[in-house]
Amino acid sequence: MRRLLIVLAVVAAAIPSAFAQRSKDKTIAYGDWTVFLSSDGKDLIAATSQDSDKLLGYRCFTSEAKCAHTIITATRCDDGARYPVLINASSGSLTLDCLCSDNDGTHELIPLDWDGFHQTLANSTGYIGFAIPLASRRFKVIRFSLAGAKQAMEAAEAAVRRADSSEYH
Repeated sequence: MRRLLIVLAVVAAAIPSAFAQRSKDKTIAYGDWTVFLSSDGKDLIAATSQDSDKLLGYRCFTSEAKCAHTIITATRCDDGARYPVLINASSGSLTLDCLCSDNDGTHELIPLDWDGFHQTLANSTGYIGFAIPLASRRFKVIRFSLAGAKQAMEAAEAAVRRADSSEYH
């Protein structure tokens, strides 16, 4: 569990700054998704955004050859707390717990059921929607395009497995 929290903290720390920096590095677009280098130049991130403050990302760590998902919702959450999230996509609906990570004021949700979440992303088309409960007893609903998601995630995974991010420099 401690290792998972460390990995999640690293993901939380890097995705917002890397997404903001992507215009400086070479990016490769797959539909509505983009693959780019992290701000430290070591890892690859596949991501799509909604507006300027919401992001659905997939970071692949070169050092560990593993990847993690993150959802930036532009909503505060309690660091370290678990939140149930309802997910709806063309392949079906599921509810899963996400762990909140606060990265200098950017609150992210990290899906704890990696396989279930990843399969939903990879096997769906169109849009994926998230219903996130708020303290006000309401729900925040956000949607992201899945056009190019599977290809972008596969490209990031393949480059990390090869330990070759040169095509993104």
